[in-house]
Amino acid sequence: MSLKNFFKKLIGSSEDTQDNLSNGPSGPAQQPQPQVVYDFASQFPNPISPVVVGVPLYNLAIKKGAGNATLQLSDMGGIAAYTLRMAYLHMLVNEKTYHEITPTVLEQKCCSGDAASINLYGELCLKGIIIEEDKSKAFMAFNDAHRRGDVAATYNLAMCYANGWGVGHDMNTAFSLCSQAAEKNYPKAQAMLSQWYKDGTVVKKNIAKAFSLCEQAARAGELSAQVFLMLDFSTHDKRTAANTANWTFNDAMFSKDKDLVLVVADALEYGVIGGQSHPQHALILRVLGAVLGDEQASEQLKEMPAGQVSQILIYIIERKMELKQFDVAFLCAQRMAQMGDSSGYQYMGWMYEKGLGVEQDMGKAFENFTRSHELGNPQGTCSMAVCYVNGNGVEKDMQRAFDLFSESAAAGNPLALSNLAVFYRQGIIVGQDIQKADELTQKAKDILASMEKDDGL
Repeated sequence: MSLKNFFKKLIGSSEDTQDNLSNGPSGPAQQPQPQVVYDFASQFPNPISPVVVGVPLYNLAIKKGAGNATLQLSDMGGIAAYTLRMAYLHMLVNEKTYHEITPTVLEQKCCSGDAASINLYGELCLKGIIIEEDKSKAFMAFNDAHRRGDVAATYNLAMCYANGWGVGHDMNTAFSLCSQAAEKNYPKAQAMLSQWYKDGTVVKKNIAKAFSLCEQAARAGELSAQVFLMLDFSTHDKRTAANTANWTFNDAMFSKDKDLVLVVADALEYGVIGGQSHPQHALILRVLGAVLGDEQASEQLKEMPAGQVSQILIYIIERKMELKQFDVAFLCAQRMAQMGDSSGYQYMGWMYEKGLGVEQDMGKAFENFTRSHELGNPQGTCSMAVCYVNGNGVEKDMQRAFDLFSESAAAGNPLALSNLAVFYRQGIIVGQDIQKADELTQKAKDILASMEKDDGL
């Protein structure tokens, strides 16, 4: 068994149980909750026999404050209790010297309804340690402990549904339960979700989300996540590394979660993903993180040249427009406007005009176009002229429109040139001049062709 598969086994791999799933954009289509209600404490069996635990793991649990050999589970800290659980569950793969202890308190705690103890009993049943293996009984124990609020039991219950342990396969419920445990920062659940998001078999593939969850679990000390981080998110193949970085970057660009965006930014900057640094990708994500409300990222933006920030914001706006995330695009435009960038006002005016990301408001559209024009933006001037033509947010005024189109056309704006050509072709405000109209139209086409050529370089 490879190292990677070994650690997948430790966290409860659900392979071969995930066929024919209906995946939505953020998870399975339905996420029903377990319907079984079972008070396991009232059905606790006779006293259990001594347990055999690997000495190193047991000693580690003691050092972390687990107490003495009486195993007062309810008195242990979370890390100590978790470590001791691992000592039970990993006993069979530890080939070193064993140490015998008698957890006499476990029965009493289960009878009194202690959720952690009921969950531990379920783990023993599941693995056949001390107690005869009984996956149905393990499922009932996990379900009861989950109802009592034990996050480890929530994760274990998810694995029962994922693997069909004591209950029918139900990946929707498995995903829902695992997500609940991950939201409560349970490392094993975060590691499992990371694999599901990375593989795209249980939920829609999202490399950025997978990395974020994996890093959280690894930072919390989850060994399987640390191994996944090493094996799944790094590579010596530069082409694969570049692809992985691009996939992760694109997934992060799709996100509205500032924490996830900034985690990926760190990973790309320091070469965690793919083994090489991607500073430009990281910088773009940091700007996005600032737009999404991260104060530290916002402070970092103040130290950057305004022109560089504006260029990045325009890039993000265009990407968010493609993704139809107009609300985030509007926030980017607002950030540009706050910096005194005329393009920010132009974008805001256009979004108010179309009702994208904000409620449609022609008055505010005109106000923002006007501000863009006042700051010297030819596109803002052209947009302002269109408002005068159509009476959007202002009374119709064809003379004013003609003057503004002329001003914008003189600055080389192709849309203004095309609109001005209409005035000459139809004899609006000025005498009809077909030759002049054709010249303006051709000039607009030439400018557009040049712009397309530059974009292709």
